[in-house]
Amino acid sequence: MTDSTARRIRRDDLDLFDSIPGLVCLARDESLRVVWTSHSVSGLFEGVEDPGEVLGTRLTERVGPEAAQEREGMLRRVIERDEVVHHTMLSVDSRMLVTVFPLDPGSFGHKGTFAVISDAKQMSNMGRTGSFTLLPTPHFVRFAALTTRELEVLYQVAQGETTAAIAERLHRSPKTVENHINSIHQKLGTHSRAELVLLASEHGVHQFSEDEWSRVVHASKRTRPTSSMN
Repeated sequence: MTDSTARRIRRDDLDLFDSIPGLVCLARDESLRVVWTSHSVSGLFEGVEDPGEVLGTRLTERVGPEAAQEREGMLRRVIERDEVVHHTMLSVDSRMLVTVFPLDPGSFGHKGTFAVISDAKQMSNMGRTGSFTLLPTPHFVRFAALTTRELEVLYQVAQGETTAAIAERLHRSPKTVENHINSIHQKLGTHSRAELVLLASEHGVHQFSEDEWSRVVHASKRTRPTSSMN
């Protein structure tokens, strides 16, 4: 979703954004390098404790090339068209809602983008948000261990479906589905259906529509070895 009535972000807006607890924000210049982050940004990147570690980096240093290309294309559109863009994506295994604003070049001295990011835990009561455009290429961490079929089963489990219902929907036998679920348990470190549902819910898997999750799974095939696709 785009908004042609762009609200440009000025330097004097940064303190306000940084004062909001848990709000993750990133400002990038025209080369898409990070020039400013909120203090909460460490929660967005795996292994980052100091927000300063993110400064000067580009998406290609944080996510795979396919995901970086997709996201950089969206950021460049914000700069070129001077518009606000709203999108959702799977990053660090969690569903994220992102609103990207253009920077005010008169205030910053250059063009760029300003992203405001909310994760699944922050939007647990929001449900599905159809007005946000999906960027389907995921950035997996723990979920990278799952095959594409296991990702499909994970989604159905997150929706609270029974083994029999999942088997019917995916045209597999109940035993095959149980085997997939047991494999997911081993890879994600869960020990019960309830624990797996909780983990998936905390990552916002259930907040994707079935079509959106199907697109995420399909896009993930471009980012993984052939052996992980079955």
